[in-house]
Amino acid sequence: LEGEGSDRFASPLILRPVAALGGRACGLAVVLEGPRVPSKGLVLKQGRRDLATMPPYDAAMTQREADLIKPLNHDMDILQAFLATL
Repeated sequence: LEGEGSDRFASPLILRPVAALGGRACGLAVVLEGPRVPSKGLVLKQGRRDLATMPPYDAAMTQREADLIKPLNHDMDILQAFLATL
């Protein structure tokens, strides 16, 4: 899937190690605010050509779909589900 009429978005998730006292380190996870899907939606592409002439795809997940994906633990927000595992 690719953004219709837009470039690739940067990842909204930043993971970094942070130096702590005593030579120790800890992890830092930051979720950036902003749109996660281009305003014109997503289209299916292979290389530089469209595979379908259908309207843009809806990337939103329903609660039923989230319930079927065990690692999400019923959370519809993939990033929040990931952060809950840290």
